[in-house]
Amino acid sequence: MLKLKENKEGGIMLSVTIKYNGNKYNYPKGTSLLDISKDFQSEFKEKIIVGMVDGTICDLSHNIFNNSEVVFYDRTSSIGNKVYESGLLFILSIAFKEVLKSKIIVKYSLDTGIFIKTEKLISSDDLEIIKNKVKEICEANYPIDKLLINRKE
Repeated sequence: MLKLKENKEGGIMLSVTIKYNGNKYNYPKGTSLLDISKDFQSEFKEKIIVGMVDGTICDLSHNIFNNSEVVFYDRTSSIGNKVYESGLLFILSIAFKEVLKSKIIVKYSLDTGIFIKTEKLISSDDLEIIKNKVKEICEANYPIDKLLINRKE
């Protein structure tokens, strides 16, 4: 149910109701999951990295325009850890491409590790350069935007 509220300037603002952990909260229509997550961050051991809106995983830049049920995940959850792992693999892939002009192929996960294959043989010196490149990319804190594109595009 959309609610009308008066904002500070006396104009009317639409709001949406968010259901989180069995409780209902009102936010301005179009509020991002990131902004909403800040209200619940203290409930988590680590930083919230992803949300679920009405059963669909959404990144934190997702804006809420309808009444929704929301769940948040940090890295300590299996869903949050999988998202975190995917982000790290993306960054590692960029580092390999930039440093060695090579791709990586993710084969499978082993417990808390991931087995990858490279197109080229790499030395311990290469590993150090890649490690530094990954660190540089992470420190730059670039946003990662997920694009969904159909096959024809």
